[in-house]
Amino acid sequence: MELYKNKYIYVINHGLNSIDGERFEIFEIIKEKNEVKYLNYIKSIKLPEEFISSTNGLAVAGEDDIFFTKTFPLNPPPIDRFNFFSKKIPFWFFVFNCILNLKKSHLYHYKNGQITKVEISESSFNNGVSYDQVNKLIYLAQSTEGNVRVFKYEENGETKFIRDIYLGYKMDNVIFDEKTRILSVGILGLGGYGGLAQIYPDKNFEVEIPFYDIIELNLGSAIKIDNKILITLPWAKYLLLFE
Repeated sequence: MELYKNKYIYVINHGLNSIDGERFEIFEIIKEKNEVKYLNYIKSIKLPEEFISSTNGLAVAGEDDIFFTKTFPLNPPPIDRFNFFSKKIPFWFFVFNCILNLKKSHLYHYKNGQITKVEISESSFNNGVSYDQVNKLIYLAQSTEGNVRVFKYEENGETKFIRDIYLGYKMDNVIFDEKTRILSVGILGLGGYGGLAQIYPDKNFEVEIPFYDIIELNLGSAIKIDNKILITLPWAKYLLLFE
């Protein structure tokens, strides 16, 4: 999920079959006295069948302008939501993707109903993605390669490769904070322990790793609303809240 202009939340809703489909769901944040009261549903954007159960992270550049990752190199077969074994299919597609190092996972760009594949975004596991509204930079976490790939979103609508930032760790989500100008990257270390890397784009992409091997984490997602960061841990079934 991604927060846009502190007013809207964009969420990936994974489809279990071709009828439901993979979707971007958009909600408006309704506040009272600077407190979030509820989310107002705005609309749903259905993706083509090839993206069913394979999309991962998304970054919002505009109201109808979204960058997102497709993790699996091949399209999983149609999934029956009531079939236990079929629910494991996406996982095994991911495993084969990484073991064979197929480099078929890419970053995609959705704009005004059209979807294009971003060139030079190939990886065996593209994960989280984030966007810098000021410098028009896209940050893509390439987990198996251990680096963050940086792109420039040009005024003509093209996406230009800038550089790689090598961290040397597997990684999950990336979150760019427009106020602090810091890109935070969730990293996965040895023994199932995770940490946090921080990248400073305005300081020639300087890297710091202030927190590492301090907390055991499962795969999850994070979103910042005002001064609070919510991290969902689906396997552990709880939320972590930071201020």
